[in-house]
Amino acid sequence: FDFIPIKRQVIRGYEKVNGKYTKCFEENRAITEDKKEMESLVREVYPGSDEVIKVSHFEKGKNPKFIKSYYEKQEIGFPYKNAPEFLRGRLMKKAMNEPTKYAGSYILKDVKVSNEELKELAGHQYFLPYFSPDNRFIYRMSRQVEKETDSLGSGSSFVLPYSEKSTTGGFCRRGRGSYIIGINRLKADGSERTRSGLVNTIGHEFGHANWEEKVSEYEVFSDIIEDSAIPKNELDKIKKYIKANENYVQPDESIEKYKGNFTEIIARQEGRKTSDEYNELENMTREHFPALENLYIKDPDAEVETTSYLLKELFHDIKYKDVLGD
Repeated sequence: FDFIPIKRQVIRGYEKVNGKYTKCFEENRAITEDKKEMESLVREVYPGSDEVIKVSHFEKGKNPKFIKSYYEKQEIGFPYKNAPEFLRGRLMKKAMNEPTKYAGSYILKDVKVSNEELKELAGHQYFLPYFSPDNRFIYRMSRQVEKETDSLGSGSSFVLPYSEKSTTGGFCRRGRGSYIIGINRLKADGSERTRSGLVNTIGHEFGHANWEEKVSEYEVFSDIIEDSAIPKNELDKIKKYIKANENYVQPDESIEKYKGNFTEIIARQEGRKTSDEYNELENMTREHFPALENLYIKDPDAEVETTSYLLKELFHDIKYKDVLGD
């Protein structure tokens, strides 16, 4: 292996016009010792409206490579319009008092790239959360996963990050007209979970919400919609999900029956699908901007540990392949 020493540099600042903040920014740089190469990640925030993420690679003798993405924030409190009534008022108050932390999700407004090969990376669904600070990662990743689900509308779920020393990564509960998705930040030993682990849990819990919604729609409209109108593979899964819900076993009663329940099998499948997409983004990022991982990956060993866990989970589910119908 040929190791290249890399220095880190962080620059923070803001712009002020007539006594008012118009922009704040943070730039993280990764610079080789001989200064032949430099990569940077810049976040610019415009209060109450937009956010810009710029990723760049500079190499002596070559044209700079860059992605510049412009995101527009949805209105304050947008994700909470379908939250349970007893929570809505409190959440809206937080959103109004701390808009940069609690306000609505972002939508991609415009992208500029230095060359065509970067377009796929720049337009990736998870690009924004991937480069977000830790305190916003869970929320933003959840909103992006929600947009990809078949049955859920944007803002139909309330995301609740929490911190609890537990082997349980999260939960999905149905509220009035919405779903409450809980995502645990901690592992059983109290250490922080890795981003890849959080991604899997987010995909898993939104997988539950997605299939619960499919079941709900089927039960409500089954009298007026013939089964033949639903693709057979999906119809079979919906019926299996209904039956599995009737025979659901909690993990403290029987861990094997819990893991073998169809609702958990299909949620694990959804979690791995989300993880695969996230890993795809990570691989593309490392291909084009290899030094960036030196800026934000805290514990590479923990990431490997999470990947190993996902492989074990996949092997566990191989015996359920016939049940899944895939």
